[in-house]
Amino acid sequence: MVTKKKMIMLNIFLVEKKYSKNDFTFFLSKTCKEYPITGIKGMTGACFIKEKKENTPKWKDFIEGIVGQKVDDLITKSSSAALLVKSNGRIFAITFGYGRCLIEQSYFVPDFGIKSALNMLRHDSLRSVDTFTIDDSPVQRKSQAFSNIEISMFGLDITKDILRSVTGLPLKDVPFNYVCGGDNNLSVKIEMAPDDIPVYANECLKRYTDTCYLEQFSWVDNLKRIKVSQRIESLDNELIADIKKKNIKRINIVLPEVFDEAEIDSFTFTRSKSSPLHYIDKDIYFKGLDITSIDIEKIKRDKLFIYDSQGSEVKNFSIYKCLNYEKTINKKNYILFLGHWFEVDKEFVDDIETDLKTIPIHKDSFPKVIKIKDPKTNKDKFETEGDYNERISKSKGYLLLDKKLVKSRKTTTAIELCDLADLHNKILIHAKQRNGGSSGLSHLFSQANVAAELMLIDQEFRKSARDVLQKNFGAKAMDLIPINNIKSSEYEIVLLMLGANSKTVLKDLPFFSKVNLINTFSSLRQKGYKVSVAGTL
Repeated sequence: MVTKKKMIMLNIFLVEKKYSKNDFTFFLSKTCKEYPITGIKGMTGACFIKEKKENTPKWKDFIEGIVGQKVDDLITKSSSAALLVKSNGRIFAITFGYGRCLIEQSYFVPDFGIKSALNMLRHDSLRSVDTFTIDDSPVQRKSQAFSNIEISMFGLDITKDILRSVTGLPLKDVPFNYVCGGDNNLSVKIEMAPDDIPVYANECLKRYTDTCYLEQFSWVDNLKRIKVSQRIESLDNELIADIKKKNIKRINIVLPEVFDEAEIDSFTFTRSKSSPLHYIDKDIYFKGLDITSIDIEKIKRDKLFIYDSQGSEVKNFSIYKCLNYEKTINKKNYILFLGHWFEVDKEFVDDIETDLKTIPIHKDSFPKVIKIKDPKTNKDKFETEGDYNERISKSKGYLLLDKKLVKSRKTTTAIELCDLADLHNKILIHAKQRNGGSSGLSHLFSQANVAAELMLIDQEFRKSARDVLQKNFGAKAMDLIPINNIKSSEYEIVLLMLGANSKTVLKDLPFFSKVNLINTFSSLRQKGYKVSVAGTL
């Protein structure tokens, strides 16, 4: 059959090398009709088609109610095809329509799309980027430019942004007119004939194995979100093995979302619901497990429950989503964070640990968090952040600024200048419970950074802060924040982590909290502030 060249979009996937000898049907996730390739001489492969179905859209009845009669033309049809071909000893899947749904994703190279695209695109002529940000709650963001721009213009944070897809203009030696790569899928547009498929499949494979992306995009290897089910299963098994060995030092249970501390009174676990805790104690959870029968599904089914002061359940989370677990296997670093596994580049880890050593510990000690009597239940509980701040403000002579909000037109809501302030030495203390995990600490670092920046750039914020200081502590307290000529070098910002050990506070932080801390430290130091961290043990 003679065919003409035609402009077409190819969605290409590369099978993992270890599966290259499998039959083509092995890679299908659904039952399809198979068509052998007979139209192109020498091509090894098969085409799989999912029979199209006619469906009526969900809003058909709504439209018929408006027009007052049956509308038979409201029919949707979906077509799906997946072409499996073998070339150069590797198997490729090329999908059409909804064909992506026909293939089992776990058998395909997870970074084929993104890495091939980065090796094909001009770094200064990108049109869009999709990112997945590691933070309190993972945020997915799509940024699209009106014209082709360089990667730095998209405002990425290379310490915690995972590049999921990228689109832009190809390099001069790239044969494609359009390139878009994301995770395991590479999309290219080119004018071609069907018998050109092996040529362009091999071109994509060559681009994937290239390393030229390291010149401009080396940071994308810092963090890799793991999607292959077999690797996830293997890492989950490592987690279960450590739990069975009671090797839980590198396992933490943390809140996966930020909560207002005033909303939370206590916590329980699935196996200890009758014994509420006033802070998250991982030892209670792990002691309640039946080690002989524990598996990953039980971890996923187990819950962390959160209650308010009335004893009402505020929310609950799968323990699996709450785990923060770090593991080194064959010199590779892996982290379980918010229910997702990540592989972290070793050099990136080493850089973080080196930078962490530059952060000083505050020279003075802070009192321990203590147990107090709950007047409602008459039971002992650990004091809240607010109780702690109030207690040490009296014993240390600090200004208590916790919950005393300062307005600014440069922020969406009013914020605290800090939690505690040493007026004489100009020390601004921001405090947060360490047991809240990554989410609470991220909030701590963000709060300190935003308040410090507003102090320098926003005169209205300084005026509002002085009003708060005068109202609560008298005119002398306004000396803490001058209206004009403020000098950041005169201030020390202390990041106080309640419940943390001062001697090991930096070492004990979860990895992504270390990343956030380093970013905050660097930002505050660039603004001219002195910065230190502290614990209460």
